[in-house]
Amino acid sequence: MPLLSRTLANVASGRDQHERSEHRRENRSNLSSVERISAASHFTVFVDKRPRHIDLLGLRAANSAERPFGNEPCIVDDELFVQVKDAFKVNEPKRTYLGAVVEVRTNNHVDYPQHEYCDYAKSFLGSSQLISLGFARNTKKFAFEEQTLVIHLDYALDWILKRIDHMENELRVRKTEGWFLSDEFLADILILRRLGFPRR
Repeated sequence: MPLLSRTLANVASGRDQHERSEHRRENRSNLSSVERISAASHFTVFVDKRPRHIDLLGLRAANSAERPFGNEPCIVDDELFVQVKDAFKVNEPKRTYLGAVVEVRTNNHVDYPQHEYCDYAKSFLGSSQLISLGFARNTKKFAFEEQTLVIHLDYALDWILKRIDHMENELRVRKTEGWFLSDEFLADILILRRLGFPRR
């Protein structure tokens, strides 16, 4: 199983347990091992007289930056901010309080956040500028579809590895020596990276 599929499945949990059970019964042969790993919802929405779920909710404070030891800031994904600006007409996304509703799939099928789910999450995310994101193994690095900015999973992993490289080699922050090893997703990436994986 590809590293990216396994680790991102641990971060972005799968579908509601009931819906997953129904899906398994209907089409068990098409489920990947990754989808079976994912189980718990990250954020529950209450619409249609029953609980539903969103994989992830995110907030990014305006003008935020991470400065290890008070020195130079960690790099940010400038290309992603350009895509957010163009897709959602946010003039200065780095200076904007952003709230993200996110769905993640580990195959080529994009799961677009549903409008009623976004409406429910909007009140929870307060006065942030709401954006809709989807991650999947589609053919493009970025695509804007169904009012959702779709990002390729390989791009996401490459960016994570690039940031780790910058922190370790430029900022001299030893990511393998901190509390975050309790995060299984990040721990997997760090340890396998030390062993020379992932390889393209």
